[in-house]
Amino acid sequence: MKLIIFIMDGMPDDNVISGETPVEYAKADCLHNIARQSHPIVVKTIYNGLPVGSIVANLGLLGYDPYKYFPAGRSYFELRARYDGPIGENDLILRCNTISLNGNDEIADFTAGQIPDEVAKQVILEMSKRLPPKYELVHGKNYRNVLVVRDSSLKPRDMISFEPHSRIGSNIWDLRIIQANRKLSLRQNCELRYLNSVLYGSIQSLAEINSRINSKANMLWFWEPSYPAKMFNYREHTGFSKPWIIAGSDFLHGIGIEAGIAFEINDRYTGESDTDFSGKGREAVRKLREGVDFLYLHVNATDEESHQRKFISKARMIEEIDRSITGPLYNYVRSSDEEIVMVIGGDHYTSSASGNHLESDVPLIVYHAQKPGYLLSRYSEREILNHAGPVIESTCLINMLLSGELLEKGPCGGRHERCAA
Repeated sequence: MKLIIFIMDGMPDDNVISGETPVEYAKADCLHNIARQSHPIVVKTIYNGLPVGSIVANLGLLGYDPYKYFPAGRSYFELRARYDGPIGENDLILRCNTISLNGNDEIADFTAGQIPDEVAKQVILEMSKRLPPKYELVHGKNYRNVLVVRDSSLKPRDMISFEPHSRIGSNIWDLRIIQANRKLSLRQNCELRYLNSVLYGSIQSLAEINSRINSKANMLWFWEPSYPAKMFNYREHTGFSKPWIIAGSDFLHGIGIEAGIAFEINDRYTGESDTDFSGKGREAVRKLREGVDFLYLHVNATDEESHQRKFISKARMIEEIDRSITGPLYNYVRSSDEEIVMVIGGDHYTSSASGNHLESDVPLIVYHAQKPGYLLSRYSEREILNHAGPVIESTCLINMLLSGELLEKGPCGGRHERCAA
């Protein structure tokens, strides 16, 4: 059996306009058609005490227990995707956005106006020259970067930082990196104060840089610290012989490196609304034809539009994904002689009203051409929640699919006559 997990990041939404969520509103004919033939399931992807976001959710969906394998933040995986140099056990790793401020020292844009990658590279190169010893910047993609503080006495658990995408309109002076509820040594306190001085000092440095480089980045934002992670080998653990990831997000590439899941870097996969949707669709079909038996396909654009609080744009992203990825993938799967199971949905809720991630369990559909389900009229969060059975732990999903347990009586546990038949 081949397994496809197709994740549209942050697709589930609580924002209802004229009676519909973005995916319900979207003219995504193929997705809605697949839903009418699929089994509804609800999966727990967010875990108590861990961040509400993509890294925890996707680790679980891949079968990794987030409590065991989540390295306090996603910055380590993003670093691994872009940097093959040494990483010490005492190195502190933080995510680093280029952001834009308004005239009131408030966060105006966590992407620095969707800063172009070539401009971002210049900005990070110039900023790197201005950083103190032991501080290293690694450029990722567009506004996403990683800061490495070498041989730090600070650990991720020692500090509390704030994600910029959920703090739009907040004053930066209220969001300094603070001490967690634990006692710090004198050295740790000094390092924390120094880290904040570098954070706020980036404003002056970027003002000087922007006098020569025209960018909307006027501050660096350090957040979500992490430490190195060790993960089990995916092939050995799951039995898949050719697992493959298609994604534009560096954190998934980093997971792939640590787990031994293959992928190809494609600079056209941006993780934004300008990503090469058609390229992802073509790569998915090509890899399945080449013998990939586990495909993890991730699209981030839906989450980005949610953070920007753009209901209509999010719906349009779902429509573009439907034309460029869902359609070609479905056509291949339904015409194949092989047994292929396809799971489609989001990794977590992202509200296009508030721009924030939500802790709710996520609705997904499971398509199996030989074992169809007929409970849904379309892809709808509310319909799936109404028809699905008990909530499934994300870490159990793949094993339940491989064993056949999930579809043996239907994910609703046989509550509906058509599922129990």
